Amino acid sequence: MSIEMSKEGQNLEQAMARVKNFKFEDDDRREQYKKLLVGLKLIVEENTFDAIWEDAGLLGAFQQKLEAIMVLMEKPVWTYDQCVEWAKEANLDKHPAKYVKDNFVFVDNHIEVHDDLDLNGSQVEVLPVGLTVVKGSLWVQHSTIRELPSTLVEVTGSIYLQNSKIRRLPDSLKIIGDYLDMVGSLLEDVNETLEIDGAVYARGKPKKLVDKLLRMKDDGKIMGDIISSD
Repeated sequence: MSIEMSKEGQNLEQAMARVKNFKFEDDDRREQYKKLLVGLKLIVEENTFDAIWEDAGLLGAFQQKLEAIMVLMEKPVWTYDQCVEWAKEANLDKHPAKYVKDNFVFVDNHIEVHDDLDLNGSQVEVLPVGLTVVKGSLWVQHSTIRELPSTLVEVTGSIYLQNSKIRRLPDSLKIIGDYLDMVGSLLEDVNETLEIDGAVYARGKPKKLVDKLLRMKDDGKIMGDIISSD
C-alpha cells in the first residue's frame, strides 16, 4: 500500500524536477551544475522527499544545493561595468564608478553590496542580477521595482517596502537583520522560514498575513513586535 506524499514533500519533488534537466552553454557553469546535481541526486536517491523535509540537516543540504543551482540558472551575474551603469541610473552617488568599486564585491558568481541601497523613489526597475547580500538596509519604497532578485539571501539592516510594487519576497531570502516595513506595499505573503531580527510594520495588511506573522513570532522567527494597528 503506497503512502501519499505530503504537500511539503511534493514541493521538494517539484523543485527537483525544475532543475534536473537544465542545459548550459557556458562550460564553467555546466561543470558547476553537474557537481551540484550529483550531490542533490545522492540525497534524493537515499531518502524520500518527506524524509528530507523532516530532517533539518538533510533539508538544509538539499536547499543549499538547490539554491546554488538556481543561481547558475539565473541570467549571467552582472559585470562591474553593468553595475556602474545601474548605479548611475539609480543616482546612488555622484561618482558611480567609485561607489561600485568601493561597495560592490564580486565573488563566487554572485554580488554583495557592502553599504545601504537607497532606491527610494528610484526609476530603476531591477536590482543587479546575482545580488545575494546587502550589508546595510534596502530602501525600495515609492520605486518602480516590482521584485527583488531571486538570489537575495540576506539584508543585514532593514527592508523598506512602503508604497512599493513588490508583492512577494524571494524564497531565497533567509535573514533580515533589523525590521521589515511593508505598510502601503502590495506584499501579500512572507516565507515562514524567513528570520527577522527586528519589528514588522504591517498596518493595513490582511488578517491572514498578520496572523502568519504572529505565528512566526511565536516560533522565534521574528524577534521584534508585529505592529498592525495605529
